[in-house]
Amino acid sequence: MINNFVSDNIFADGSGIDFKDRDALHYHVYNLKAWIELAVFTPEVLTPFAQSRIEQALLFIKPYYEGTLQNIEFEHSIIKFDAARRDAGQPEFQNIPWKPESANELLRVARCVFPAIQLWTTLLDHSSQASPRVKFLAAMLCEGDFSNAH
Repeated sequence: MINNFVSDNIFADGSGIDFKDRDALHYHVYNLKAWIELAVFTPEVLTPFAQSRIEQALLFIKPYYEGTLQNIEFEHSIIKFDAARRDAGQPEFQNIPWKPESANELLRVARCVFPAIQLWTTLLDHSSQASPRVKFLAAMLCEGDFSNAH
C-alpha cells in the first residue's frame, strides 16, 4: 500500500504530484513532512522503494534550495482553488519566488535519516527560528546536542 501511495505521489525524478499540478515547492515540502515523520518514527513501514523515492523528493529540492533554480510559486498551477486564493490576496499563494528557508525545518530532520542530503544541508540554519519540536528531533536523531533542543 505504501509503495502504491509513494509511486502515485512522488515521481522517479523526485517531483511530486503537487509540484506537477500546483507548481508549488510549498506543497512539495509540506507533503514531505509526513514522509519524514514516517522515516523517523516508523521506518519499518517504508520499503526500500519508498525510502528511495522520498530521498529523490528531498534531492529534488536541492537546486531550488541552493539557488541554482528558482520556482515562482503557483505560477502554472492547474488547481482553480490556488488562483482563487491568489486573487483573494492571500500572501502565500501569490506568484512569488519560493523561499528556501521554508524547507529548513524539514531538511534539518530529514538529514538525520537521509544521508544523501547531508553534504548540501551542512550549513543549514540551526537558529532559534526552528520549533522546539524540530530542535529536539534533530538533536535526538543526529546533532547530539540536547542542551540546545529547548
